[in-house]
Amino acid sequence: MVLCVSNIIKEGNALEIELTDGWYCIRTVIDELLKFQVKISKIVIGTKLIVQNAELLNCDGCHPLELPNHVRLRINYNCTRRATWYSKLGFQKDMKPFPVSLGGLHSDGGGVGCIRIHIFRVYPIRYLEKCEMGKSGNRLIRKNCE
Repeated sequence: MVLCVSNIIKEGNALEIELTDGWYCIRTVIDELLKFQVKISKIVIGTKLIVQNAELLNCDGCHPLELPNHVRLRINYNCTRRATWYSKLGFQKDMKPFPVSLGGLHSDGGGVGCIRIHIFRVYPIRYLEKCEMGKSGNRLIRKNCE
């Protein structure tokens, strides 16, 4: 889903952002890494974000225009990226999880939808086998105990 930052809300030490899809707005709880992105002005009002694995908090089903004040959306760093300026807002028809490289992940950034890796070498499968005579060791799958 592509959402736009419509407001940045600072209440004491708490920092929340308000996201919109062009029709409806919702206040959003962000993790520490996204708060840092807001503080260094990487995320400002008008920034479009691609969000996946977002969680709706304190909602028992209600109309978007009659949203109670305690309902929040929770997003995390590993599942949120800045979108291009020309991205259409809202739910995307064929939105697949966007791949993230291992270097773009952070241990405190929450869950990950898709990781991009390259496999350079494949080794044969090995098992730790124990034979009848008490011997053990790593064996290739095609070798048998003697």
